[in-house]
Amino acid sequence: MDKYIGFDIDCKKTVACVVQGGKKDFYATIGSDIQSMRKFLDQQKLDSAKIHLVFEISGQAGFIYDSLAGYADTITVANPS
Repeated sequence: MDKYIGFDIDCKKTVACVVQGGKKDFYATIGSDIQSMRKFLDQQKLDSAKIHLVFEISGQAGFIYDSLAGYADTITVANPS
């Protein structure tokens, strides 16, 4: 089963939304540090789901992408303009 996760990242917190077919959407607030994001993604993989992550482009997008690359099956950096 695939999980689609969106991160809304700001300097103090990250709001995560998890969408999975046939299940109610799940929201969580986590830290904006890489360790918190990695821990959250690891928890989401416990049921062997494929993880598809998306977050909005920012000045830190490249660093975040590189830091989370091994923790999601796909990562998309979105430009919502």
